[in-house]
Amino acid sequence: MRNKSLTPRDRLNMPGGSCSFVTEIEFLNSSPLCVFGALSQARGALEAQAMRNLAAILAGAAISLAAPVAVMAEAPGFVFSQDKLEWRAGPPELPRGAEVAMLFGNPMQGGPYILRMRAPKGYKIGPHKHSGIETMTVLTGAVRYGQGDQLESNAEKTLSAGGFAATPAEAGHWVSFEDDTVIQVTGVGPWNITYLDPRDDPRAAQR
Repeated sequence: MRNKSLTPRDRLNMPGGSCSFVTEIEFLNSSPLCVFGALSQARGALEAQAMRNLAAILAGAAISLAAPVAVMAEAPGFVFSQDKLEWRAGPPELPRGAEVAMLFGNPMQGGPYILRMRAPKGYKIGPHKHSGIETMTVLTGAVRYGQGDQLESNAEKTLSAGGFAATPAEAGHWVSFEDDTVIQVTGVGPWNITYLDPRDDPRAAQR
């Protein structure tokens, strides 16, 4: 039975004494040493619980991060032969006569895309620009490629099969097909095109 004549300090100084012998009312009136001890115990308990919570969170994060990697590693990807390509008429933003086949992604949406484009000899796309970077690789045939805001023959280069060109975002450029040609184009959507001379925009004739 508790000896009510003992003060909180007396109980703390007793052999085996601790703040656990102090009631809530006595805690408020107890010595600073007892209060400090109680707060230290509470802090230690909170820190221990926080570490356990953090360990659980990190373990869950490790599982959630590992799962997509495993799924990606198991994904079969897109594998097909050239005869499986589906060629369709180019979009209205391009002059008529070109055909496009998608290999990966969707240029009208966000994310990377890869497509192939084929057009006959004499096909041209006037000076234009895109909001994102674009790369072009000539697979067959040959093209004349130039960079700038307007056509300049001395700024053009002839690219035959294996030729490559990278066009920075918002950089003016143009291309003309010197032969029946197939090119491969990569970029990051959404794709768009702005003609530097509005008269080159095929959509103007459709309005």
